[in-house]
Amino acid sequence: MAKFEAGQIYGAVGWEDVHDCLYTGVVTEDSDFWLLGRVSLQGVTTDLIDDIETITWAAYDVEGDGTAFTSGSLTVATVVSNTLITGGMWSVDSTGYNFTHAIDNSEFTTGGKRYRFEHVFTWSAGSTQSILRPFFEIRVQNVRTS
Repeated sequence: MAKFEAGQIYGAVGWEDVHDCLYTGVVTEDSDFWLLGRVSLQGVTTDLIDDIETITWAAYDVEGDGTAFTSGSLTVATVVSNTLITGGMWSVDSTGYNFTHAIDNSEFTTGGKRYRFEHVFTWSAGSTQSILRPFFEIRVQNVRTS
């Protein structure tokens, strides 16, 4: 079974809650941040690049009309590591992460809003795994000083 085992928002200034496949945090407006996670396939967390066909993503204003305001696809070999990475940006556990999606601040310049990032992992042909959909939700904190 495909699973998103853990997640974190690096660059977040605070945490709100973690649910199964929903990871939330607070970022300051005009700040870059990284969505990190540990993806596994049948309990295996290494050598996954060849098992993942595509990763697409979309960002939604939680209070908006349900339409994605930005979206795209990620190059699997760029955002998925065949080995687990520990330390550095990762503070969830000692096991590590193998998925990194860097977000620049160009889309998230207004404080006081909530955004949800939805990623869709599609497995390569021949895989019996279903689509994996981890969610990250951020609240953008206002910055009152310049």
